[in-house]
Amino acid sequence: MIKVLFCDLFFTLIVPHNQSPMECEVLNLSPSEWEHYSEESALYKKRALGDVNSGREIIEGIVETLPFSVTKEQEELLLDRREKRMRRALGNVDQEIPGLIDCLKAEWG
Repeated sequence: MIKVLFCDLFFTLIVPHNQSPMECEVLNLSPSEWEHYSEESALYKKRALGDVNSGREIIEGIVETLPFSVTKEQEELLLDRREKRMRRALGNVDQEIPGLIDCLKAEWG
């Protein structure tokens, strides 16, 4: 019996569009530079395993990987932009996706 369906939000449930303001802009990084740090494999593994339970923990983990200092104000701005990006993303999930998940639940639940 399937108990959990785990999927990534970005590029699985939605196709993200780079909308300003973005987290990378806080630190004057390009989107690819930000992704290099934010998608570090050990950080991703912690998120996937549920060892990270908040956006703040995600931002703190990313900041720890950076080769430069980040102020508390920058961390707060990073968190604010991340939370806003997540809200926008969840509002942009294709309406067919929840229906598909309901079908899967009916079939396998």
